[in-house]
Amino acid sequence: MSTDSCFFCWTTDDLTPCELCSTVSSCSTHFELHRSKGSKTCLPFRVQTSAIVGRFLIASRDIKEGDLVIFDEALVLAPEDGSVCYVCLTNLQDKETPTVCSECSVPLCGESCQTGANHVDECVYLSRLSLTPDQAKRQFLCSCIGVLRILLAKKKSLVASEIVANLMGHEETRREDRLQAELLRGIECLIRDKCGLDWVTSDELAHAYGVLQTNAIGYRDANAYAFYPTISLMSHSCYPNLDRLTQFGDKFGFRAQRHILSGEELTIRYTRTLEHRLALRSTLKTKWHFDCSCQRCQDPTDLGSYISSPLCKTCHKPLVPKVPLDLHSSWNCLEQDCPDVSEEYIIKLDKIARDIIAQVDTRDSKQLKLALATLNKAFHHNYHQTVKLKFDFIMNGSRSQSLEDLQLVDELSHDVISVLDHVDKGNTRLLQNIKCNMARTKVKLLSELRAQGKITQKECLVQTKLAIALSK
Repeated sequence: MSTDSCFFCWTTDDLTPCELCSTVSSCSTHFELHRSKGSKTCLPFRVQTSAIVGRFLIASRDIKEGDLVIFDEALVLAPEDGSVCYVCLTNLQDKETPTVCSECSVPLCGESCQTGANHVDECVYLSRLSLTPDQAKRQFLCSCIGVLRILLAKKKSLVASEIVANLMGHEETRREDRLQAELLRGIECLIRDKCGLDWVTSDELAHAYGVLQTNAIGYRDANAYAFYPTISLMSHSCYPNLDRLTQFGDKFGFRAQRHILSGEELTIRYTRTLEHRLALRSTLKTKWHFDCSCQRCQDPTDLGSYISSPLCKTCHKPLVPKVPLDLHSSWNCLEQDCPDVSEEYIIKLDKIARDIIAQVDTRDSKQLKLALATLNKAFHHNYHQTVKLKFDFIMNGSRSQSLEDLQLVDELSHDVISVLDHVDKGNTRLLQNIKCNMARTKVKLLSELRAQGKITQKECLVQTKLAIALSK
């Protein structure tokens, strides 16, 4: 791995090789993105660039499964509506007498948030609006708060300004959308004209808005979002190699969900795992403005899972897209003599499956079995709607006292794990959640079998230890 330029900005001036890992060098500005002050953990990534996706991250050395790969602090935290404190994002709905800032009227949880460093700078600008408390809670102001904060952060920090400048905001595409263009004009009027940020150009403001729309992530369980500058450099893959550590918070990180080789691109998932390929690709195109060409998208069988496949009416084999990367491709089965079907037909079938599932109480094993039998007649047994139904049942059924339910939870857990091994291979939080739930169910099941005299105490103990070991 080359160490003759900064791992982040590629400058060849003022370089310091990392004496701990010896895999990268850094300029003085960016060294803390590789290793925080006082830390002995070097983060194993470096920045690359391409004309298509801009900046992205690659592994600077081989990374073991479970290793911390990136840890980032939110540059911007912002509310989505007036139900949270605009500074710390605490839910205000449970407070009997919510506070508002005495200067700018935005909703806060207390005096500490009004006088804290996170609010003082922006309060100077927001107070120029002379808002009433009701006006300060409006959705439009929330749309402006995040943009204002990213512009002020850029002014304060060279690193923040540099990262934001190199992220894609898809401004031209957004300006072509009438509703977004109108919203952007309103945000510009408020921030530049009324708040007085006349040092910000229209293009800078549009880019800040676009960067947030493209890269912001939901914050914990609050009606709020966060923008992590370094994490925002990572590309999406429907078959990623990184998994998030916890719920998104002020600081956040990703770890390797499987072994990663030096030079391999580091990828995360922008979308849900158990989803139809048409929905995945449509969401990525609409929200993030790109056509995904990852390993899963290129494979018509979704990496052998057939998670998007209904069955051919003629031969009952799985239907797959003829041109996997074409969102509007026709679909055919593995028997070439059967007639093709349209994308619209595939979408119609998916709606039928969704309607079937909507009628199922996932706490009722009889309803579940009937729905699965119905779905399996028209869809592959790994179909995403079927897997979601199984997942809901194993999370609910594990609380049941019924021996039959517990046995079914154990059986269906193996089914879901098998699908994840195709579409999300590696040690993920989702997999661990299912394994831990399966272990608890297994222990409960064994205890019940022992109580009914169907297994011995020794058999119960041995199998309990095995269930716990397999959950790790």
